[in-house]
Amino acid sequence: MYPQHHQSQCVGHPVPAFPGYGGDWRKGGRGIFSLAIRRLTRLDPIFHVIYDLDQRYQVPGAQYLRSGPTYEQDGVTPRWRGIYDDQGRLMAAICHNMDLGDSWEHADNPQYDQEFSALGIRIGANYVIYAMTH
Repeated sequence: MYPQHHQSQCVGHPVPAFPGYGGDWRKGGRGIFSLAIRRLTRLDPIFHVIYDLDQRYQVPGAQYLRSGPTYEQDGVTPRWRGIYDDQGRLMAAICHNMDLGDSWEHADNPQYDQEFSALGIRIGANYVIYAMTH
């Protein structure tokens, strides 16, 4: 949860609150949390800076190695979201129902499927270069 002074209502959210977050993204009327969360589509520039990532899929966390499914609890559907500033610049990318960090961490683990690490690394590279050039 956010500190008490961040509990005011947020403005405009064209995307419903994420399941599992209990609506927390809508709380915090200052800073980045007062801006709208929008869907990122396959046409968004962040998915085409270095690698063309039209075909994206869920990138599982390390729990996948133990459990088998690529999701935890009810997080079956991967969601790509972004927070934009008032000038339309993407300030934060949200990869909901996936774990890109684990895909990087387990890139050299033969039990972790190469397709997940490859996508996770490509997404990360695109995000870094996008941040440096936009």
